Amino acid sequence: MPQPEKKVKDAIKKRMQKLFPRIWGYMPVQTGFGQHGIPDHIFCVPMTITPDMVGKELGVFVAIEAKTEVGKLSKYQEIQIRQIGEAAGIAEVVYGKDESLDAAINRILEELG
Repeated sequence: MPQPEKKVKDAIKKRMQKLFPRIWGYMPVQTGFGQHGIPDHIFCVPMTITPDMVGKELGVFVAIEAKTEVGKLSKYQEIQIRQIGEAAGIAEVVYGKDESLDAAINRILEELG
């Protein structure tokens, strides 16, 4: 039986806070008046740039959409996720809170280098 999406969202938040203690996060409230398809979690992940990249710390934009194991992205969500990637952000979709979350976290860590 699929886990409720709230459990997936809670697992994402907990894992990201554990991995990145200084993370900033936001969960937009979908009221129907804002932009459609915005992912469930918006994060700014602190990242230290290597010395050959001036040695400054930057925040990396990370968005995660939570779905149940059988959930599907809407057309608007697909567009937002694509546009985040095109803007050099990181966007992931998590289907359930176990293996899919682990795989998404691993892809995020790989992107962060």
